[in-house]
Amino acid sequence: MYIKKLTLFFITVIMISVSSAFFPGTVFASGTANGRQGGTRLNISRQRIAGARANFYLAIPSFWLDRVNVERARISDDAPYVEKLNFYYEFGVFRSRPLLMASLYVYDRFEWTDDSGFLLVMKAQRHYFEAEIFDNRESFNESGRETDRWMYERCFAELSTPFRIKSLIELPIGYEEIVENTVFVNGRELETKVMIDGGNRLVPLRETAEMLGYLIRWIANESAVEIVGEGVRDRFIVRGSMQRDGRGYAMRLVGGVTYVSTAYFFRVLGRSVDVDSFDNVRIY
Repeated sequence: MYIKKLTLFFITVIMISVSSAFFPGTVFASGTANGRQGGTRLNISRQRIAGARANFYLAIPSFWLDRVNVERARISDDAPYVEKLNFYYEFGVFRSRPLLMASLYVYDRFEWTDDSGFLLVMKAQRHYFEAEIFDNRESFNESGRETDRWMYERCFAELSTPFRIKSLIELPIGYEEIVENTVFVNGRELETKVMIDGGNRLVPLRETAEMLGYLIRWIANESAVEIVGEGVRDRFIVRGSMQRDGRGYAMRLVGGVTYVSTAYFFRVLGRSVDVDSFDNVRIY
């Protein structure tokens, strides 16, 4: 009887060892993991995955294949969100210990509260999206990892800001994004939001003008901005305390970004400008 029990014990140990070799457990990188108790690795080979408990799709950049894995986290009953996706970099030497690049949280619109500490990505008709972003570039401080550093930075770039993450999310009809304080230039959304100042709606000068095809030049000795293109050449002074230029157009210099009134684009540059009731600005 003792020999039979001992034999059964060794057989069990061997079976567990073989199982572990062929079906290794998922290795999770360090980082905040609220509500996570494991996860399911998703197949991204088709470069598009669907939400499980929310109606959305996530586009997968082609260069992520064989370098990034996406896992759907297991959600606890008391988690405030309905879905969580984790994005890991695991190219080269990091396959055995993947680096967490970002987590995407999906909330029911009517259960969402602005107190998670995460970054708001998008408000949609049915769900709100937030992100937690992890910059693990310090993992490449050791020599001999130049290839991994380059590939990591390229993959991480798609997740490095809420705006970049939002560009990967696709919403079906009836689930569209709720757009507020957003600038659209020739139909394309800008990352920088509308600045509201009293009755004025101000937009980022350089980002908007360059997308319209103008050349923007900074004249340091005059503290002036010059705009050239589309048959227009205009110049005005930019200072930190500036409220309006010499012609009365509202302007602000905030964090090194010059914002100008939408009236400037309409009256000086001759562009079509539309401002809706949600303070969205569309310039053509």
